[in-house]
Amino acid sequence: MKAFNVLITMLSVSFMMSCGEDEKTDNNTNNECGNKVESRNDTIILTGKCDFETNITFPSDAYLITINEKSDDVLSSLEVYQPATSSYQGVKVSSASAVRADGWYSQASIWKYMDGTWKWRVKATGEYRVVFASLPLQKTPAAVPVTYAMPGHAVLGPVHLNGTHTFNISCPDAKQAGFTAELCNGNTGSGILNASYHNILEAFNLDENNKQINNYSKTTQIDVVEGNYLIVVTANQGANWTVSIN
Repeated sequence: MKAFNVLITMLSVSFMMSCGEDEKTDNNTNNECGNKVESRNDTIILTGKCDFETNITFPSDAYLITINEKSDDVLSSLEVYQPATSSYQGVKVSSASAVRADGWYSQASIWKYMDGTWKWRVKATGEYRVVFASLPLQKTPAAVPVTYAMPGHAVLGPVHLNGTHTFNISCPDAKQAGFTAELCNGNTGSGILNASYHNILEAFNLDENNKQINNYSKTTQIDVVEGNYLIVVTANQGANWTVSIN
């Protein structure tokens, strides 16, 4: 999670908007690029086809951020302006965006401490869509048993848990993927379990011969209080992984 809390040092865009009113949609279109900001209930959406800057006021603290692009090199960077350093800070996102069933490349993460107005910038050479969905998500939680399998960065759930559950986590390319899986509170996005390949093995990803483990597979039982949870998975776009909960 720390890596994605740092990702709140990302993105930018020059249009003021407020998103506190239900059923209200605010738009700003930037000529032929179709750049636009929309606010609907607890969701803010940025869309467009080229560079764009705006100021966005977030009424909530924690958001699920889903970044979608038509190819894996459309978004050169997503950045947010940091007043403390008087500069934009961000990252290139394509290495974490994997192709989904709808044909878009996508990645997701949880960003916290978002309340207030932030100055964002999108650098893009083609069609993109960035969705900020306020936590808790307004969708029916999945029931166990449930299995998720895909590549790249993703946020799974919400899933309703109560008591002791068995988590089966696998990634056949763990040492190349930077693979981690973290269980989070579905209301706040706060991490409660770090199940990364290097520390859940309690051997820093090394086998008995002190060689790095690549084909990672782990089964663990976790006791949780009843509630709705999210699972944040980080991996590069070429690494497939599976998370099953029973």
